Amino acid sequence: MVISQPVDSMGQLSSGNSHGSPPRGPSPSGGPRSQGAISGAAVMTVARVVNVTVSLVATAIIARLLDKEDFGVVMMVGTATGFFAIFSDFGLSLVTVQRAEITQGQLTALFWVNCGFGMLLSIATLAVSPLLVWYSRGDTRLYAVTALMALTFPISTLRVQHEALLKRHMYFRRLAVVRVSGIVLGAIVGVSAAFAGMGYWSLAMQLLATEAGATIASWLAMNWRPGLPGRCDGLRSMLGFAGALTAHGMVGYWASYLDNLLIGRYCGYGELGLYSTSYQLMMRPISLAGYGVGEAAVPAMAKTLQADGDVRQAYRRMLTVTCLLGLPICVAGSCWAGDVVNTVLGSKFLGAIPMLRILFLAAMARMLCASTGWVYVVLGRPGRMLRWQLMWTPFVILSFILGIRWGAVGVAAAYAIANWIAFLPSFFYCFKGTAFSIFDMVEPVAAPLFCTVFSTALALGGQLLLFPDLQLGKWRLLVRVLLACALYAATTVAFVPIVREAWNRFRRNWFATPEK
Repeated sequence: MVISQPVDSMGQLSSGNSHGSPPRGPSPSGGPRSQGAISGAAVMTVARVVNVTVSLVATAIIARLLDKEDFGVVMMVGTATGFFAIFSDFGLSLVTVQRAEITQGQLTALFWVNCGFGMLLSIATLAVSPLLVWYSRGDTRLYAVTALMALTFPISTLRVQHEALLKRHMYFRRLAVVRVSGIVLGAIVGVSAAFAGMGYWSLAMQLLATEAGATIASWLAMNWRPGLPGRCDGLRSMLGFAGALTAHGMVGYWASYLDNLLIGRYCGYGELGLYSTSYQLMMRPISLAGYGVGEAAVPAMAKTLQADGDVRQAYRRMLTVTCLLGLPICVAGSCWAGDVVNTVLGSKFLGAIPMLRILFLAAMARMLCASTGWVYVVLGRPGRMLRWQLMWTPFVILSFILGIRWGAVGVAAAYAIANWIAFLPSFFYCFKGTAFSIFDMVEPVAAPLFCTVFSTALALGGQLLLFPDLQLGKWRLLVRVLLACALYAATTVAFVPIVREAWNRFRRNWFATPEK
């Protein structure tokens, strides 16, 4: 049985529901499919805004109850387990999203493959804990923390195919609820444990609770249940596609986490705590804009391609949404890093300011480059994506090694420089041999970048003019953010077509003169 529509718990084709059926048929640029993709991106973005807000509030509370060394302990374990996390999905969620047709038997096989990997990864995590303790100069605290975090793998793999089906059928409202549920539960558990005086355990428990909450919510949100394990047609080709994606992630791990290992060993847990919290704040715009929009962009572009639509136009519109969301955070975060650290993390983490300022600049390049992944996956080119990662990773590892001489700030600077050096080559390599050109990237970036720089600079000048006596902290940040948001809204309506279209629709729907 071929699944091109939602499936119920018995694997039968189901009709649409209150969340709407997947769009059908070709769609011209700006048509129903494009609008549906942007609507899905909006839903996922709102969910990520909620997640970021909840996470920041939880981090702000926990950071005032824990020492920065506690963050370093958990980050050392998280760096090690992060490598195994690459294999938990094994790229099989993207297989489900990308394929034009998929059967119940194939879905069941993918589910059990994911679960098997989850169990193996949990065992592997426990097995490497002695190596991690040795690398950390005999810190035996890492044994127990590693054992607890190893449980995240079998829990998280249970939901991989359920979330993939939600994406495939563009049920973004349900997926948003799943993501928010996990973050909220994790925040409640983490903050409660911190108040109970559990130290670094509160951070590990927060991660475990987040995974458990999201898994339970995904099973409730997607009414599909796997069958018993068995053989199915096409599994080998699906595993081949997924294997290339996983190899890409495995190689890319070292470009994402080697900095933590170097800083933890040569600079100490305190410095790692400052760096890791800065890095997590930097990841907000990438998570919100690059990966958040990507969750809607990949299924939308895949459906557009299957319907012989203009996939380049779909890409440009989704990248514009990414820029509209992410560029203001990156630019303002870099310019106002002192106020961000003071407001979110508190005075104990003021040493993170120079790192955060540099990392936000790196985030801008990394966020935009995340869109190349959409193209690789939708066009079915995971092998080429892997080859780029094999070229990029040694380069960024070398930058970390060179930067560690100047401590965590040097590593942050080296990371930012490496990302910007590779920025244009990554797009040229991705687009080579396709209908895409570099202008498909430049056009969506230009107008949002102008609006971002203009509104950020004007907001800074407005704050200095209206409230010159405000000192470093939350009130100065609040004034700047409010001014910047108002200016950004006005300029994007004037210069960004997508925003102008949305504003015109809003005016027609809410301010239209009723007919007599």
